[in-house]
Amino acid sequence: MRRPLRAHGIAAVALLLALLLTGCTVLASDPTIRPGLDVRRAAPERELQVAPPGPRRDATPEQIVRDFIQALAGSGGDFVSAREFLTDAAARTWSPDARTVIFRRTVQVAPIDATSPADGAADEPAGTTEGSDEEGTEGKPEAQVPLPDAEAENPSDSDQAPSARPQDLPPLDEDDLVLRLSAAAWAEVGRDGRFRELPQDTTMTSDIVLTQEQGEWRIRHLESGFGRWIGTADFDRVFDTYAVHYVYRADRLLIPDVRFIPTDRVATRLAQLQLGAVPDYLSPAVRDDIPPGARLAVGAVPIVGGVATVDLTGGEFGADPEARRRIWAQFVATLVQVRGVDRVQITLDGNPLEIPGLESIRSLADLEFPSTAASAPTTPPLVRQGVFMREFSTRPQTSENDVAPTPPRAAGLPAVDERWHDLALSFTGGELAGVSGDTLSRWRNRFRYEVPRFATDLGRPCYDSQDVLWIGGTGQLVRERLFYVNAAASPVDPLRSRAMPVGSGWLTGRRLLACQVSPQGTRIALISDAGEGTPSRLDIGTIMREANGLPTTVIGPQPIAEQFAVVRDMVWLGETSLALLGQTRVNAAILAREGTQPDTADTGDDATTGDGSTGGESTEPAGSPDNGDAAPSQEPDEPEAEVDASSADGAAEDPVPDPLAGERGVLPYLITVGGRTTALPVILGGDRITTTGGERDLVIRTTDETVYVRSGSQWLPAQDQGRDVVVAIR
Repeated sequence: MRRPLRAHGIAAVALLLALLLTGCTVLASDPTIRPGLDVRRAAPERELQVAPPGPRRDATPEQIVRDFIQALAGSGGDFVSAREFLTDAAARTWSPDARTVIFRRTVQVAPIDATSPADGAADEPAGTTEGSDEEGTEGKPEAQVPLPDAEAENPSDSDQAPSARPQDLPPLDEDDLVLRLSAAAWAEVGRDGRFRELPQDTTMTSDIVLTQEQGEWRIRHLESGFGRWIGTADFDRVFDTYAVHYVYRADRLLIPDVRFIPTDRVATRLAQLQLGAVPDYLSPAVRDDIPPGARLAVGAVPIVGGVATVDLTGGEFGADPEARRRIWAQFVATLVQVRGVDRVQITLDGNPLEIPGLESIRSLADLEFPSTAASAPTTPPLVRQGVFMREFSTRPQTSENDVAPTPPRAAGLPAVDERWHDLALSFTGGELAGVSGDTLSRWRNRFRYEVPRFATDLGRPCYDSQDVLWIGGTGQLVRERLFYVNAAASPVDPLRSRAMPVGSGWLTGRRLLACQVSPQGTRIALISDAGEGTPSRLDIGTIMREANGLPTTVIGPQPIAEQFAVVRDMVWLGETSLALLGQTRVNAAILAREGTQPDTADTGDDATTGDGSTGGESTEPAGSPDNGDAAPSQEPDEPEAEVDASSADGAAEDPVPDPLAGERGVLPYLITVGGRTTALPVILGGDRITTTGGERDLVIRTTDETVYVRSGSQWLPAQDQGRDVVVAIR
C-alpha cells in the first residue's frame, strides 16, 4: 500500500512544479518594461514603537497610577494608551511635552488625606526637594512603580516621605481619591527641549486626583505642568539630542544649540523649536530674521521622497534676500539631522520662499554657509621636554621598559624656560604663549615678546581660529576679567599687540582660571571661581566680534556643569561637546563623609544627583576605580595590607597620609553644551586635559606630570612624556 501513496505524492509534486513553471512563463512573456521600486534610496525605517497596555479591568487606584506611569514611557507621540487612564476632560488638558521628569529606580505611590492638611506645612511647588516630615502619612501603605530595568536600591534615596499637604488640587468630590507620586529625580527636560540636571536628593512630588467612571477608576486631575515621568533607560530610548541653529551675527556661521526631544515627529518638533524665541545666552550675538508670529501652517512638517516641507504662515516675511538666505540656512541645518531628510523646502502659505538668484537649494553650500564642523589645524601637537618643544606622538608606551626615541624639535619655536607654564599654541603653529606670575609672553620666530602688563591673577591662555589670544585676569577696573591680544599683529608693535578687555560684566567678582574657544570661534568656555579655596564653575559664553574678527563682548552665561563642585580643566571636542576634568558634588559629599576630602571643598546646597553620566547614577564609588585601568595613578588592583594599629612596643603608629586625598574625586567626563554629562574611563590625579582630535584622542596630564593617552577604555602612558602637551587652539 505504501508504493501507490508514494507514487501519488510524486505526481502531486510534479503537478505543483508544472503549475509554478507555467506561471513563471506567463509572467516572463510580457516584454513591457514598467517602473518598479526605487532601489537607489531605501524608505526611511520606521522606529520601533512601544505601545504599553491600557487600563486593566477592576484595577485599584494604585494600579491605575502605576500603569499610567508605565504608559508614559511609550513612544509614538499620540499617547493613546496613556490617555485611556484619564477622564475625557483630563485628557483634553494634559500636555505630555510640558515637562519631562527623569527619575531613578522607582516611583512611590501613596494615598494622602486631602481634607486635613498637615499643620504648619508650607506650600511647596511640585518637583521641589521635600523634607522628611511624615505627618499625615504614618501607617499608610506605599506602592512602588518599578522600572523595567530597576537598579539596586539606595536606602538614602528613599528615606524622605512626602508631606501630606495637597498640592494644586481642584475642589474634590466626596468619592474622589488623591494619590501622591514621589520619586528621586536627577534631571528634567522642558517644553523647549532644554535639559537640566537637578540638585542632589531632589524628590519630585505630584498629587493626582482619581474618580470612578462606570465603576472604573480614572485620573481626573493632573497638576498644572505635569507632562511625563520616565526612568533613565526609557529616557535614553525615547529621547535623542538634536541641534537648533542660529546665524552668527559677525559672520556667515551657524551656532548649534543642543536640545533633547522625543524621537517621534522629529522634523515637526525641530521646526517648531526653530520658530521659537532665541535663547538669552545667544542673543544678541545671533540674528533673528524669523518674524514674530510665524508658525507652521498645518502644524506639521511632512517628509515625502526625502524632502521635508516647511509651510509657514503668519508674521511679516520681508523681501531682503540675505534675511531669507539666513532663514533657509537655519531650517536646512536643523532639519537635515532628521533621518530620511535629504532636502528642505520652505513655503509661505503654499508659495515657495524664494531667494533671488538661487533656483535650487539642496544644501548649506548652495546658501554659501559652511557646515558647523570647523577645519582642524594641521599643526602637529607638541610636548615640552625640558626646555625644548618637540613633536608629540599619540602612541602609548609598548612596555614599561620601552625607550621612546627623542621626538624632533618643533620648527621655528625656541627653548622655553621652565618658569613659563600653561602654554598655548596658535592655529598655524607659528606662535606660542605662556604665563609666569602676572606676565604674559609670546614666542615667535624663536624670540620671546612680553605683553605689556595689564592684569594680575592671570589664568591659562588660549588661541582661537581667528588669530586671537585670550586670557583671564583681574584688571584695573572691577569689570575687567577677560582680555584678548591681536595675535595677527606683530608682537613688536606695542600699540596693536597690547591686551584689551572684552566686555563680560557677568564675570565681575570672578577669577578666571582657564579659557577655551570653540573650533569655529563663536563660543568660549570659561572656568572661574570667586577666589582661592572657593568652588570653580564652567560657563559658556557667546562671542561678539567686529568685522575684522576681534572680540568686543562675550554674552552669557550659559552654565552647563552645575553638578560639579570642582572643574579643573576642559577642552572642546566640537561645537556642541567638551571633555573636562572635574569633581561632582555627589562625589565630594561621599569623600567628605569618608574623611578624604580637603576642607576647602564646598559641596553646596545645590548638590546634584549622580555623576551626571548617561545612567543618571553615580558610577564613581568615592572616586576609586574598580576596572583595573592601566594608569598607575589609580587604585591598586589588590587591596593594601591592613596595618596593625599598634607597633611591636605597643605604641600607636601615625596614620600614613593618602597621597591621592583630594585628587580622587577629579575625574574625566564628557559634557554637551546642552548640559548632560557622561563619565569617561577613570583615571586619578588628572590635572590637564586636551585632545589631538576628538573624544577618542584625549590626552591627560596628571599632577605628577605623567602624560596618558586614551586607548579604548584605558588610559595608557604616552610614548612621549613631558611637562606640557600643547595642541593648536586647544
